[in-house]
Amino acid sequence: MKKSISSIFFFLILSNYLLAQIAEEKLDYNNTRVTIRSGGDFFKEGHQGGFEVPKQQLNTNRTSTIFTAGLWIGGIDEDSAIHLAAMTYRQRGRDFWPGPIGSPPSDENKYNRVFKVSRADILTHKRDPSATTLLSIIEWPGNGDTTLGEPYQLAPFVDMNNNGSYEPRLGDYPKIKGIGAAYCVYNDAAEHSQSGALPLGVEVHQLFYQDTITVNGVLIDDINLATFTLINRSENTYRNFRLGIFTDYDLGNFNDDFVGCDPSIDLSFVYNGDDNDEGTQGYGTTPPVQGLAFFSNKMDAFVTYSNSANAITGNPFVASDFYNYMNSKWRIGTPIVFGGNGVLQSTNRAKFMYPFNKDPSYPDENWNEGDVGNTPGDRRGLASTAPITLHPGEVVCYNVAFIYARAVDGDALESIKTLKVKTRLLKTAYHNNLFGRKTNCILGAQQADETAGVEPSIIKTNYTVYPNPGSGVFHIQNLHTQNPILLMNALGKILDVMEPHRTTFDMSERPSGVYFLKTDKCVVRFIVAGK
Repeated sequence: MKKSISSIFFFLILSNYLLAQIAEEKLDYNNTRVTIRSGGDFFKEGHQGGFEVPKQQLNTNRTSTIFTAGLWIGGIDEDSAIHLAAMTYRQRGRDFWPGPIGSPPSDENKYNRVFKVSRADILTHKRDPSATTLLSIIEWPGNGDTTLGEPYQLAPFVDMNNNGSYEPRLGDYPKIKGIGAAYCVYNDAAEHSQSGALPLGVEVHQLFYQDTITVNGVLIDDINLATFTLINRSENTYRNFRLGIFTDYDLGNFNDDFVGCDPSIDLSFVYNGDDNDEGTQGYGTTPPVQGLAFFSNKMDAFVTYSNSANAITGNPFVASDFYNYMNSKWRIGTPIVFGGNGVLQSTNRAKFMYPFNKDPSYPDENWNEGDVGNTPGDRRGLASTAPITLHPGEVVCYNVAFIYARAVDGDALESIKTLKVKTRLLKTAYHNNLFGRKTNCILGAQQADETAGVEPSIIKTNYTVYPNPGSGVFHIQNLHTQNPILLMNALGKILDVMEPHRTTFDMSERPSGVYFLKTDKCVVRFIVAGK
């Protein structure tokens, strides 16, 4: 157990745990074993860390690098109100709820699952789809129940007959990345008992996956990545919308850690505060480093705060606390400043805490925990992406990697150097589509040639729909396909199936809102304006 707690506090946590009905699965397809949970938080396994690397025997005193992590998303509506959802430890409750927006509360158990599938399962299924008995294939939630208000297209799947319906016995199969993956869907459209914030009305489709690759003859067998596909199901436009990943790092022995970051490669990390990670759960000498890197988005903020009630630097309690941390501010809204503990009065505002000498705003200055004399201890960090404007019906994707590295010899700083080299290698592999299509931000029915490791990837040609916005006849330009064109609404429901060579279509009788045109080339979002 990480920290001692009273019996009363334990009872409250246990009661809340049972109330939330947390579902979880373990991904262990490479040299790691990580616990994936439903509902916006991940890795925590009971009262110990669930990010085990390298993978160890189940009956041993296993060593982990992360105690828990959670998704934070937040933005400002047109009335300047904060809408936010954030997960940490569930002591006070939760901000995310299982299932897509529109699913009734009675369906919570239906979607309170982590759907786990491997590349080996898929290949076995493809040999004889009509006879498959693999539950990982049969129970994959490719479609929602539109009669209950659920989106028609849910978990990504390969649609062999292009009819939009997941039919595994007719040859359809889950579309994953890597060699093994775990999918779940959740939303923030109910009470926010963790942050107390206003809901966003955002639906989250989460896919964690593992892989192995060989680079320059060296096997990298501890790769853990995740894709978060977010859909704004509300009628609100959110400005300054950000996604953050909160991480309570416990690098072996949790009580002797430092944190840092490298904005030049969108990386944050934890490292040992000395050269020996002591204790029965420690890593020993030449301790490793655990990193978190954004692969498809820029890291625009990195903040570490204390496990205390400090009004400036302590644990977030209300919506503004969470949102301020996502924007490189302290709880009370004052900016984080460069140097020291980040609180000193200064005009040198900083987006990134402890970036060593990698902050582009202060390239000649080295700010790190060791040099300022901090005492190593229990650390947590929040890495956040650059802000965007999120429109109603808009779909956005975020790809992250949890990267472990350990130098062959030397001190903890040598492991940081190893981590940065490894991060650059894995980012290159990601951009070369070695883990799956990096540009894929599509749910539901998809084409087989985009499934990494099962079918070869091909280059897709984009097309355009104009005018956008429009209110009558729309034109399709530069689309060259032999397959049907699907017209879908913002819920993913198929409204029309058009012939492949169509160049115009009429939306004058359709209500205003967000629509999608889906082809085998890509999905294009367009808006039907009010009459």
